[in-house]
Amino acid sequence: MDLLTLIDTVQSLTGKLQTVLTVITVAAALLQCYFGYRLLRFWVSFFGGLIGFAIGFCLSRSYLKDSPVWIPVLIGVAAAALLGFLAFRLYLAGVFLFCGLIAAAAVTLIPFPKQSTWQVVETVAIIAAFILCGILAVKFNRQVIILVTAVSGGLRAGSGLAKLVPSIGRMTAGGPLLSAALVLTGIAIQFLTTRKYAKKR
Repeated sequence: MDLLTLIDTVQSLTGKLQTVLTVITVAAALLQCYFGYRLLRFWVSFFGGLIGFAIGFCLSRSYLKDSPVWIPVLIGVAAAALLGFLAFRLYLAGVFLFCGLIAAAAVTLIPFPKQSTWQVVETVAIIAAFILCGILAVKFNRQVIILVTAVSGGLRAGSGLAKLVPSIGRMTAGGPLLSAALVLTGIAIQFLTTRKYAKKR
């Protein structure tokens, strides 16, 4: 009986944690969808910091295998602070990385066949999307950033809301329709609210 109670408690806590994480993801996605251009410096610094932490932690962990785990973590935090600051200061470089990574991540969602030939095609498509979207974001700053943030944020928010609200998930094409609505309204609102803001940059 005690074991069953423990299992039920763990399952309940796991479910609540997943719900909390989904809510946070949806909130961040909605912010990106509707305020992506205005919050760009924050997102650029945030993603720069994440990349810096991943690089610093993974490299130090591989070279300092016998060291306590807090040392690679500390190195990762330092690398995150450095790369986040550089991304904030080097604005266009940050824009290139931010939009390029989002485009590359979007390509990974495409269900390519499992054959080795298609895996090569997928890899080439990911690299091409990263480079092309990064270049376009630097050249056509406002337009590309709005499209990228609204599309990626709207899709993730719609998917998350479909999980949080079962009635949406049960509807035929409920999640995709909600995502499409969020994307379109996000694009419209960002274009309408950032005209004067864009002139100051």
